[in-house]
Amino acid sequence: MGCRLTILFGLILTTASLAAQEATPEAAREASREASPDSLSPIRKFPNALTLRTGLSHIGNSFIFNYLDEGIELSLDPIRSNRLTTSLQFRALELDLGFSPGFLNPDEDLEGSRLFSMSFRFYSGRWMQAFTYLDQKGFKADIGGAPLYFREIATRKIGGTTSFVFNPDFSFRAVHSQNEWQLRSAGSFVPRLIAYYTRYEVEGDAGNETAHSYDVALGPGYHYNWVLARHWLLSGGVTTALGINWLEDEGSTRSYWLWDTELRGAFGYNSDRFFAGVNLTRNFLEHSAEGRTRIDDRLFFLEFYAGYRFKAPESWVRTADKFNRTFGLDER
Repeated sequence: MGCRLTILFGLILTTASLAAQEATPEAAREASREASPDSLSPIRKFPNALTLRTGLSHIGNSFIFNYLDEGIELSLDPIRSNRLTTSLQFRALELDLGFSPGFLNPDEDLEGSRLFSMSFRFYSGRWMQAFTYLDQKGFKADIGGAPLYFREIATRKIGGTTSFVFNPDFSFRAVHSQNEWQLRSAGSFVPRLIAYYTRYEVEGDAGNETAHSYDVALGPGYHYNWVLARHWLLSGGVTTALGINWLEDEGSTRSYWLWDTELRGAFGYNSDRFFAGVNLTRNFLEHSAEGRTRIDDRLFFLEFYAGYRFKAPESWVRTADKFNRTFGLDER
């Protein structure tokens, strides 16, 4: 099975590399003109490029159930966590889709399980809006050194973040979507607002039981892009936030303090056409210890990706330019 994954990812890299090698000199010069030839600029942009990328990722939303009266802690991890991803971006819009075929999770009992994810990002000036949808069914827990499966448990998480980049010389797009290229090292203070809704469902013979969780938090963050060499980038950052969680369960609603921490790292290669790299993000959503049950969240994301920039259709470019002029939008 490891061989199949190696071959699959190898085909992705080979295809993108061949496409880059086949680009004509005229296409390369055109890409360079599109990308702003000013060597003094800290960021190279690709306003007329259509960015396509694909990858292999490890993703999921784990939950830690703390039964305070009994002093029991149970960590539930999704059965399916490996998936294929594809994303498409043009200017300020980015759409990501991911699904989890069985052969990417070969060591698990996948009966009745599912994993589907979708994300959407929108950039406006120095604002970044991210939306996430994550649907999971089937969890497992390590009890006494042996896995115990809970196929009747399903969760759905919907929400996102709103961030503002204070330093215009710092590019989040060079890390998240690769439709920009960071040419000089830069960092930025990045405050962030998060809002998530999570639905828990347990299937039973007498009917399904549900619970609902709402998280809202606001806090500061700092991120930095290190340009190791012209084509190589190392990035890292941390964000913390304080907020409120509401949990609806068994006919009652309880509120808790929420402490959110996000750790992010990335390493990648970038050029006029071809790019590749790895992204890692880890979120910790901690709730205060009040009431009979406390549920903490763990969001994790690890991706190996490769992609290529194509010339966008002229009709797309004209439409985007007209839209920006009409509404006075700034691409950065």
